[in-house]
Amino acid sequence: MAALIAAKIAFLVHPRHTGISSEQAERIALRQAEMDGYEDAKLWTRFHTEITTRYFYSESDRKDVLVWSVYVDAAGNPPIKNTPAVIYYIKRNNGAVINTINGMKAGSPSKPLT
Repeated sequence: MAALIAAKIAFLVHPRHTGISSEQAERIALRQAEMDGYEDAKLWTRFHTEITTRYFYSESDRKDVLVWSVYVDAAGNPPIKNTPAVIYYIKRNNGAVINTINGMKAGSPSKPLT
C-alpha cells in the first residue's frame, strides 16, 4: 500500500510537461514582435509581471494546450494604459505562437486599439 501511495505521489510531483523553456519563449515572443512590426520590443515587467504557464485553447489542436504567456512592451506604448503592447501565447511543447492579444497597433506609437 505504501508503495502504491509513493508511486502516485511521484507521478503527481514529477514534471510531466517537457518542451521549451521560459527563456526560449521570451526569445520567440521578442522575435515575433519584431516581425509583427513592434519597435524596440522588450519584455513588459510592470507590476512585476512574469512569464507564466497556463492552459489556452488552441484552434488547430481543438483543445486546451499548455502555453507560456509572454507580455511584450514596445516603443510608443503609453505607460498610462497599464497594459503591455502585445501578449503572445506560445505553445510549450513546440514553441508555436498559438494566439496574440494586441494592446496597441504595431508600428503606431500611442494609438491604442479601438
